[in-house]
Amino acid sequence: MANYKFNVETLYEKTDNGLDIIKKYLDNCDGFSKALENDKNAFRYRDTDKSASCYLVKNDKGLKGSIGVNYWRVKDFGGDFFTPIGIAMEQSGLDFYPCLKMLYEWFNLDGNNTFFTATVEITTIDDKDKRPLDWFNVVTKEHTQLDIIGTYITPELAKEYDFFSVEYYEKIFINKKTNQKNHIKVSATESFPIFCYMPEKTWCKTYAPFSKDKSFKHGYLGKKPVRHVYGLQKIINKYNSKIDDFNKQIKKSKDDKTTNRLIDERDAYKIPNCIVASGGTDGLNVASLEYDLIWYNSESEQINYAEYSQLKEICKNIYNLPDIDEQGIKYGYEVAEKFWNMKSIWLPKEKLGTNGKDFRDWMKFYKKADLSAVKFQFGNLLTGALKMKFFEKNEKSKRWSIKTSYLHYFLKIKGFHLYYPEKKYTEKTGVQEFIFIRINEHIVEQYFPNDIRKFSEMYLIEKGQPIDVIDLVKNTEQFNEPKLLSMDKIVLDFKNFTEETQTFFYKNQFATISKDGIELKPYKDLKNYVWDYRIVNKNIFAEKQSFRHYKDDNCNDRVEILQKDCDFMNYLINGSRMSWRKELEEPFGDFSNNKELKEAKQKYHNENRFNLSAECLTESERLIQEKHFLNKCFGIGYLLHRYKIESFAKFIYIMDDAPKESEEDSNGRSGKSVLLNGIDKLLNNHYYINGKSKNITTNSHLLDGFTKENDYLRIEDIDQYLGVEFFYNWVTGPISVNPKTKKPYNVEFHDAGKMAATSNFGIGKINQSTLGRLFFISFSDYYHVKTDKYNEERKISHDFNNKDLFSSYWDEKQWNKFYYFLMECCQLYLSNRDNELQAPQTNIHLTNIQASMGENFMNWCDSYFTLSMIDEDSATKEIVHGTLNRFLLRDEVQKAYTSHAGEKYKKTATNFKKSLGEYCKMKGWTFNPVEYLSADKKTIKKPHTNEKGNRNILEFFYVRTNEIEVTIPEQKELQLGERPDDLPF
Repeated sequence: MANYKFNVETLYEKTDNGLDIIKKYLDNCDGFSKALENDKNAFRYRDTDKSASCYLVKNDKGLKGSIGVNYWRVKDFGGDFFTPIGIAMEQSGLDFYPCLKMLYEWFNLDGNNTFFTATVEITTIDDKDKRPLDWFNVVTKEHTQLDIIGTYITPELAKEYDFFSVEYYEKIFINKKTNQKNHIKVSATESFPIFCYMPEKTWCKTYAPFSKDKSFKHGYLGKKPVRHVYGLQKIINKYNSKIDDFNKQIKKSKDDKTTNRLIDERDAYKIPNCIVASGGTDGLNVASLEYDLIWYNSESEQINYAEYSQLKEICKNIYNLPDIDEQGIKYGYEVAEKFWNMKSIWLPKEKLGTNGKDFRDWMKFYKKADLSAVKFQFGNLLTGALKMKFFEKNEKSKRWSIKTSYLHYFLKIKGFHLYYPEKKYTEKTGVQEFIFIRINEHIVEQYFPNDIRKFSEMYLIEKGQPIDVIDLVKNTEQFNEPKLLSMDKIVLDFKNFTEETQTFFYKNQFATISKDGIELKPYKDLKNYVWDYRIVNKNIFAEKQSFRHYKDDNCNDRVEILQKDCDFMNYLINGSRMSWRKELEEPFGDFSNNKELKEAKQKYHNENRFNLSAECLTESERLIQEKHFLNKCFGIGYLLHRYKIESFAKFIYIMDDAPKESEEDSNGRSGKSVLLNGIDKLLNNHYYINGKSKNITTNSHLLDGFTKENDYLRIEDIDQYLGVEFFYNWVTGPISVNPKTKKPYNVEFHDAGKMAATSNFGIGKINQSTLGRLFFISFSDYYHVKTDKYNEERKISHDFNNKDLFSSYWDEKQWNKFYYFLMECCQLYLSNRDNELQAPQTNIHLTNIQASMGENFMNWCDSYFTLSMIDEDSATKEIVHGTLNRFLLRDEVQKAYTSHAGEKYKKTATNFKKSLGEYCKMKGWTFNPVEYLSADKKTIKKPHTNEKGNRNILEFFYVRTNEIEVTIPEQKELQLGERPDDLPF
């Protein structure tokens, strides 16, 4: 790379390999936007080109003359390549080095930024200078750069509209730092021209087209008027007096023939067309086409009734010419609705370039064309101009009729469109599905033809239109579906999330959550769209922070509960109280039949109804409960954020924390499903699967109707024998849908919602693949039914005055706290994606071990594994050998289990050994102590002689306990011919 301050290599490197330079100069060329989409599309480099013959050439494309070229170019078919710097030199008229320097500053590559700046001199003036703060002086010069404003603007035309080139201007102002009067002189340069509008001597508006700072692009000197209509006085001076003369003569006329003649003459004298432009540069470009026009100081300043009436006196037709960016369309629609007889000229996007928005951009498209051709093209735009008043009366027949184009324009302004759902989930070869919609502040609602007809009818009634017009709307076929199909269709983006944010919608405003906080905004600030049925039917307002997540001195994740009046958060707190018995039962002994103890227990419970950190708990117990609470909040936040990360794709698995004593003891009633019920209030379009359905794994249409519109996939109450591995592909890949009577399709990974399930059982098959996909949330048995295991029943409603969560007893404040808390959970997740807040795994792991082994196996182990003991009832006090702390022949152990379990529950050799190891872990025993392992460090191999005297090396198991058992003779290695009488089989 060259070491010069300004060099082409660096320029190209910083401008997308020169593509940004090409776009800057050729953006308005015919067909250029399509060439950007596909470099096989040709475009017209010059307006004089009879056909499109130029192509964009990608860097290092395999063409002759392209190998090794690392920047974009333009190729003229059959001709040469045009480099980005070459195009800039041709278009700007600058030589190489000045052009290079100009491009550096244009793309902010030069730290000095002196090319596109004015010369500024500031001096402090003393108190003797009596010039007031609104004093200014402008020195103008001859026009030399009007082509910057527009191709056909002449000095004479500029003068007509009080538009001047500025040599310099000066004014007095107060320096805010020193609080002293300062004088500033701002001089234009060749690379930084300054213009001004100066219709009066008391003020002027400056315009610096090359200013990088938008706040300095337009400025005012002197006393800015409250309202000024540029060009209006010119029109009045030219036409008003003559029109007034006609009106006076018409008023004095005493016969109809003379009156009609004068009216015809007056109308013939009126201005044919008057254009309301969106700004000064647009206005001057319109004037260069020999049209009368007006404009205002800003786009948001619109024509009022007085000005409209004044123009109607002297103009036949008034047209509005708005910009076509978002704000321009908004203001354009407002004018069209306010003056529904005024036509609007809408510029075609394909002739404005990639970032074009106004009339000057449209003129750039024809910058090389003949003026008469441009006039002709603009005349066509006037011919196709639209107005909101969609009906008219034939003066001869006196009959009313509807103009289809005006009707559809009226409907478009009122937010009606034709919308085609995404083709991905419909038959591509069949009839394309469509619906009619209405958009109001980015909220989308489906309408049917009769709804649209009724809407239009009511609008006209409010407008005070005659009954004949109302009947016309009632009876016309224009509102039938086939007629409405020619309405403008629209493509909408309903995406409500990014990698870093999630947005939710409420009645009064929407909320955007990021790791930094929750931001509430009005719907006018919404950029994407939302279906009306996706809006929560509640208002939302800011709340105080409910909880605070922090790290303690030992880097443990902890929580501080800041508010105590959010019912849903309190339910999650109690669902995280793993040591509730230590608080609510153990201190009060047998309280069931003791009134005093029962009252003391109730008093304590009332005072500590929602408490994670009771004083009677150890620090370790408090930490465990706080981690469980944070884990639930993190899991909720994960589900609420629709963005999916491939490296963190999780299946939320909600289970009971308390280990089961048997398979029949499925726990339940601990409140697991209520967590998802709460999420459903915010994610109101989930896809539901009954986890106890017997045909889940065999139903090929299980996901019929599932699309990317579903917020998440909820599997309720997973059956004990349904392996979660069935869902693995759904977690980490696309989800295949096989709808009935339709073609199958895939919902891609990033489009598909996340997954969550509840279950009363642990995971039977635990491996690395499973652990990598599952995110466990476990609930304590604080909530439970009364059984032999529990002294009393405790429902969720018991903690809330016997009222259910989400029920009608919740007032607006409680609903607000609930939704705000959910969004805080989403914020917690977004701010901790690199700090997965897992639940303490001890009981989860134990439950999963139990599920993995199976109750049948555990029951067998409980009876099979025993310690050696002395038979005290025998006369000889003989030793009865147990199976613990001894070498056991593996084959005989497994045969013993299989004989007990039968074919239904038998295990493979690998699974049997794994289950036995897990059982030992659960009991706190050591399976196959390391000192007994053979050379492979995996198994215990010892010589063994069978009943037939055959001696082999076989595998043994050894289960060692930590208990002291009866002393028995040392176990000797079996010798040839000896029987294994000391073995328990």
